[in-house]
Amino acid sequence: MLQPSGFQAVRTDTTSQFDFAFDIDSTGRALIYPAGALGLSREPGLQRMDRTFDEVRRAPDTGYGVDSTITVAQGDVFVARSRVTSLFCVYVAVPRYGKFHVLVLDPTNRSITLETLVDLNCGFRGLEPGIPGS
Repeated sequence: MLQPSGFQAVRTDTTSQFDFAFDIDSTGRALIYPAGALGLSREPGLQRMDRTFDEVRRAPDTGYGVDSTITVAQGDVFVARSRVTSLFCVYVAVPRYGKFHVLVLDPTNRSITLETLVDLNCGFRGLEPGIPGS
C-alpha cells in the first residue's frame, strides 16, 4: 500500500505559496484549483491528458488551464506547470513541469492519492524517469 510522502492542510486565504489546491465539495466531487482559479497567480496550469501516465513523456508547450476549477476522477492523468520561479534555477526564472495520475479519491478522509513525476531540471519538459539524454 502506498503511504503519503507528507502533506499538510494549507489555508488558501492566508498564503499564496502553492500552485494547486485540492478539495472535496459538499456534493462529494473532487476538485483541483490552479492558483488562478483562486484569484492568485495565473502561471501554474493543468492539462488533462487522454493517455496513460507512462505514455506521457513530455509536457505540452501550450493548452494549460490556469483559472478554472477542474473536477477530477480516479484514473485521470494530468500534466502540471508550476509558477515561474528563480528559487531553484539560479540564473533564469522558469517553471517546472510534472505529471500526476489520480490513484485514489477518498471523500471520507478528504484525501487524494497521486502517482507523480516532476522534472527538476529548470524548464525541461521531459517526463520520464532517469537522466535526460544529451
